[in-house]
Amino acid sequence: MLDDPKIQALMRQVAAGIVPTNGLLEIRSEPTEDSEGHEALKITLVMAEDAIDALTPDQLVALLREVHDSLLREGDERFPLLSYATPADLIAGRDSED
Repeated sequence: MLDDPKIQALMRQVAAGIVPTNGLLEIRSEPTEDSEGHEALKITLVMAEDAIDALTPDQLVALLREVHDSLLREGDERFPLLSYATPADLIAGRDSED
């Protein structure tokens, strides 16, 4: 399994082709379990609000697919549970999974 610095570097690389320039502010990751009890990886992309608004549903699907594929290429078989939030969302204690 990849450690946090490697996950963050990988996420920045993947997001660079999808998230608007300078839109990605922070990446948070933590181990978790999926709905079936398998190891998973919760990844929260903290983005500027205008960057979130600029993403299309197709881009979000592409981002999830590329994150999953990139993790597998690096030997990390955990499924990514991807969410996004603005800094204001984090202060309020919520992200896109809420």
